[in-house]
Amino acid sequence: MSKKLLRSMLTMLLAATLLIAAGCQNVGDLNLNEALSKSLKVQSVESKQSIALEIDLNEKYEATAEVTDVMQLFSKVKLDITHAKADKDGNASVDGTIYFADKAGIKFSMQMNAKVMAFQIDGAKQPFYLPLDLDAEEFSEEEIAEANKLQLQITELIGKFIIEKLPSPDGLAVQPVKDTVNGESLSLMQVSAEVDGEQLLTLLTQFVDNLLKDEAGFKVVITEVIKLVMENPLFAEEMALMSSDEELDQPNVDDIAKELSDTLFEFLVEMRKEMGDSITTESIGSILKKVLHAKVDLFLDKELQTRKQHAEINVNLGKYKEFKDMPFHAIRLKSTSESWNMGGNVKVDKPYKPAESIELSELDYMEGFEVLQLFDNKSELYSILKNNFHITKQTYHGFLEEYEGAPVIMPGNITLVSLRDIADYFGGELKYDKKSKTVTYNDIATNTVIKVTFGSKIAEVNGKKVEWRYPTINIDGYGYVDARNLANALGASIKWGDDYGFKLLTIEREL
Repeated sequence: MSKKLLRSMLTMLLAATLLIAAGCQNVGDLNLNEALSKSLKVQSVESKQSIALEIDLNEKYEATAEVTDVMQLFSKVKLDITHAKADKDGNASVDGTIYFADKAGIKFSMQMNAKVMAFQIDGAKQPFYLPLDLDAEEFSEEEIAEANKLQLQITELIGKFIIEKLPSPDGLAVQPVKDTVNGESLSLMQVSAEVDGEQLLTLLTQFVDNLLKDEAGFKVVITEVIKLVMENPLFAEEMALMSSDEELDQPNVDDIAKELSDTLFEFLVEMRKEMGDSITTESIGSILKKVLHAKVDLFLDKELQTRKQHAEINVNLGKYKEFKDMPFHAIRLKSTSESWNMGGNVKVDKPYKPAESIELSELDYMEGFEVLQLFDNKSELYSILKNNFHITKQTYHGFLEEYEGAPVIMPGNITLVSLRDIADYFGGELKYDKKSKTVTYNDIATNTVIKVTFGSKIAEVNGKKVEWRYPTINIDGYGYVDARNLANALGASIKWGDDYGFKLLTIEREL
């Protein structure tokens, strides 16, 4: 299957819920565009939601053991949001549980305000947090409130324009029903729609065409957005639309709007052309009709606010040769949600960020074994990270080529490796004593201490002296040691292999 076909399929899948739920004008006496427009104005709400994903894997798909473990883990995932809250100031909090395959549920909580997002995860020894603005301490409460107001204005402006351009799927059904939301019995209007992949492709094409037909309206919206931003110099400066230097000539709003709208419009034109090329050359519509099916039910109250949603998307590839090389045969995605206290007084949980909290960006600089130490070794998440994601696996790859630190083969077919490179890959620390010409390698993950001396075959491993096959030598400023002896001392495997005609040395271990 070509990349173009796969990309188009993914586009259809992502567009499915939007075009079904939002692609309609009037159905009987019900104006769904008005309902969607109202949803953009909701500033505070409480809700709950359940999302279930099931994937039928292709057993014949060739993948490494590690990739297979992850695929099996995600073959059945369920996310239960038991309580989500958002207030009119843009603050939010969420409590929920996530389930992977046959694993026990992992509970989590999240709280967010304008400055920080805080997480608490079942099994973690401390909370995590993510700063939402590195310069947040420079903003006053009034400026933050103004930012939230600006965001809502822009969302409503763009959203209204998009809603007006959405096409209508055929076969919409509307009926009055009695249902419960958060335990309260309500009289609701149920709107139902079903489409296949071919219909989705048509709807998406019509949507893009509708946008292209209204180039003037498109540019008006972009201009209005730019004006809203430029009215607030602080945020215009943050978005690099104007300079804080008063002596510099500030850019013209119309010039900025024209440049941005022209760029976005050109993108739409190119997107539409690519969609047309895909349809013409690969008959995507007929293929999607076979494999993709989606349905949605919206439940609206008398104020045309969406109080409940049921959505389901099914992708079935198993019967068609075009997809025989895909890693899965079928995907089923189901989502249900309900909302209450819309526009009411919602009390959001404040971010819980004690002093011992860890910033998420710190994880980027940690070895896998260090990340694992942040979790209780009896927790489900610890088990998933270790046994399914294999985050403690460490692998050194070295090609037998001419570059600094490359492995070398000495007489007697003895392979030497750079001790510095191994330390980098395995998260170790090196110290050099100039007087004794001794290098000390501290393997943090295993608490193993190895000492080697230049010109000597004698190594000291955790205080015990052993003789290695080859003396430690200096090559271009790098300390080289016997690769097999070092691997054994670190509890790692070692092997030579072939990678597209190049000799590849692999030293690997899983802690």
